[in-house]
Amino acid sequence: MSERPVTTVLFDLDDTLFDHRHSCMAGLRAMRDLMLCLDGVSDEKLEQTYHYWLELVHKRVLTGEVNSEEARVERLTGFFGEFDHEVSEKELSVATERYTGSYQKSRRTVPGSVEVLEALSGQVKLGILSNNLVEHQLPKIKDLEIGQFFESVTISEEAGAKKPEPEIFQIAMERLASRPEETVMVGDSWESDIVGATSFGIRSVWVNRYGIEIPDEGVAAILDSFQPATAAVEAILNA
Repeated sequence: MSERPVTTVLFDLDDTLFDHRHSCMAGLRAMRDLMLCLDGVSDEKLEQTYHYWLELVHKRVLTGEVNSEEARVERLTGFFGEFDHEVSEKELSVATERYTGSYQKSRRTVPGSVEVLEALSGQVKLGILSNNLVEHQLPKIKDLEIGQFFESVTISEEAGAKKPEPEIFQIAMERLASRPEETVMVGDSWESDIVGATSFGIRSVWVNRYGIEIPDEGVAAILDSFQPATAAVEAILNA
């Protein structure tokens, strides 16, 4: 049986539409300029170390084990500990201010993503499906000026479920009055976006901008860039 035509496209936010990695790196460089313990540390080492602690603590944020402030302290304490530095409360405050300021100032969309949204708008229903806190995600959407493209925004905190759990995909479907077999999920996380969508009967497109090894060929279409937009749109609509 042939696939139904696509009527709905769901997009992940971080590192799919919002260039989270770019902003993180801007924040980390700002902290390196401030903290002696980071002097001479390479961009790669900074990013790898911070990403480890970000992912470790973020999982606990999504389950409600820690709040945003507790997560910040735990994440930065662990991060600086990797560089043999026991960070003080004052240093935490200053480092947070420096990181956050640079992170927010450098917010940008993933190259080509706006052109893709413009091309899809009017052809299909568009929604955002993101694992995070509402207080973090809504300001990003506003700053990126992409909110006008979407009929719904589903964020794990307010939905009470997180990708790859089927409940959050069900909520997104209900909000858009759509069916899984007519929907495509576009995201950068293999486990959360691709496995989650596929398990729910949604076709998927994996945004793999950094050449990560493909876990399972044939499960999803793959985009290494949203440019040119015409090719990306064709890949999404024919996932």
